[in-house]
Amino acid sequence: EVVNNFTTLQPVLMGVLISVVFAFLIVSPFSTVAVATAIALAGIGSGSANLGVVATSFGLAIAGWKVNSFGTSIAHILGSPKMQMANFVKKPIMLVPMLCNAAVLGALAAIFNIQGTPMSAGFGISGLIGPINAINLMEGGYSFGNIAILILVFLIAPIVLSLVFNYIFTKVIKIVKAEDYKLIFE
Repeated sequence: EVVNNFTTLQPVLMGVLISVVFAFLIVSPFSTVAVATAIALAGIGSGSANLGVVATSFGLAIAGWKVNSFGTSIAHILGSPKMQMANFVKKPIMLVPMLCNAAVLGALAAIFNIQGTPMSAGFGISGLIGPINAINLMEGGYSFGNIAILILVFLIAPIVLSLVFNYIFTKVIKIVKAEDYKLIFE
């Protein structure tokens, strides 16, 4: 309840913080959905949590597309970024580009009033649970404008930001490399 109250008082700042926390949680052993349900995360907090997972999903897919198969990269988006847990434990800094992406998307959640329910928070784009709940909670429902907003925040922005932050952290600041995201299946 405290988190939900803070999202009312400072929606952009709390959107950023919640998004970043859930971007981290999705590659940790903790269940994002269980955490969100346990704390009854709703409203903008839930929308921010979903966008944090989306940021990590697209970020990991794009960061690892040179070293992983197409199917594996898509599995990060449609399935779960948790498959990167072992790589994250070995090199936690690999998550920095995704956390930056999540921070921007969390702010967008507050700006565009992207909401969710405790049961939808933490799913991200998987099964379209996050976007469907968001549009169901938007004033005007399935209008052209709302669909455009959802495409922007759940698809276009995460892809563009993933490309930008991947470039920054592999070519400019050079703290990660594609091999950090290589999945080994044995």
